[in-house]
Amino acid sequence: MGSNYLHRLTRAATEEGAFAGWVEKYPAMKEFSNHHSFFKPMMTTIGKELRHRETFRKLMLSSGATGLSMFDAGSDVFMISYFWTVGEERRTATAMLVFVVLSLVLQILLVVSNHKNNRRRLVRELVATVTFTKPGLNKWRVLTNAKEEGHEIVSPLVEMMVFKLCEVFAESIPVSVIQMHAILKMTDETWDVVAVLALLTSVMFVSEGVTYLSFIMDISD
Repeated sequence: MGSNYLHRLTRAATEEGAFAGWVEKYPAMKEFSNHHSFFKPMMTTIGKELRHRETFRKLMLSSGATGLSMFDAGSDVFMISYFWTVGEERRTATAMLVFVVLSLVLQILLVVSNHKNNRRRLVRELVATVTFTKPGLNKWRVLTNAKEEGHEIVSPLVEMMVFKLCEVFAESIPVSVIQMHAILKMTDETWDVVAVLALLTSVMFVSEGVTYLSFIMDISD
């Protein structure tokens, strides 16, 4: 049972989620937890210490988040330039550009609001935002339970959630819809397989974002 709990800690978003899944698998532990109020706080405290260690796996997950964010941004830039070269689709390119800029502006406003009381940290966070590496930093801080410096308005988890919300709902979803609409109107002469692949990338980014947000909210007490 202990090994199973450790296994769940490496995959759950929070220690509470790992504990909830663990006691569901072992009814005796669930009954014991219901009868003894100390058990859950003890196990989640142990889980928190174990789950937030800095490991190579967490570094790879964070690097993957950064890579996916940069790839998504690159695919958007490619599609905007692609649609701009197709004369009748310049309105599509303009609409995509508006939503990409809107998402970036919202993310910058979030960073400024959260780190405005620490100028040095604010500059670092702004550079990470405009270079599309901040999603990886956010994920690393949440996975390792990074300590707050005292100037922040919200915790790293809340910052990551709001940052992802801005990205998904202000850019990824509308841009995916715009691309889908444009591709469905294309003729055989203007149709491009790269455009379809870029669209699939955007859709996968939306799916991952919404799923992760839902997962965090569902397992959080």
